[in-house]
Amino acid sequence: MSQLQAQHGQGQKNRSASSMAIADLVDQDLTSSLALLHLLEKEQEALQERDHEYLRELLEEKTALLNTLDSGSLQRAEILKELQQPNDQFAWESLIDAMGDADLKDHWQSLKDTIAQCQQLNEVNGKIIARSQQTVRSLMQLIRGEDGKQGLYNASGTTNRSGLINNAAIQA
Repeated sequence: MSQLQAQHGQGQKNRSASSMAIADLVDQDLTSSLALLHLLEKEQEALQERDHEYLRELLEEKTALLNTLDSGSLQRAEILKELQQPNDQFAWESLIDAMGDADLKDHWQSLKDTIAQCQQLNEVNGKIIARSQQTVRSLMQLIRGEDGKQGLYNASGTTNRSGLINNAAIQA
């Protein structure tokens, strides 16, 4: 029997209470991660529609959910610390395996899968934001009369140091 199993298996009441606490923690994190996934989907829609007011509302909700998930992570770290185990995924999964609760294992796997989906969707949203920022920069350069190719050579072999478009070319 591993040290983790021996430590976790001390006393029927302790095991039952700690098992329930761990199951509750995983369930809370699963609920929060599913809410975050749904919120990231809403964020993507708001980004595509450029609904900045709604994005501000979503940011507040997202911050609260991330804080809740962070709190769950800290609680998991504390449980592992109490069991004198390293704070890593292997130790946590060993603890869940040692508990022998199939539902808990399924919920933990669902949590990991949902977090992976959140990370993927967050990356997509980040790309949408980056693309929007590039579009805004390009539009601002046009408004300012900049060509966006500062430091590149023109047809005569010189560079356009100011970045301004040739006004004579525009007027012609």
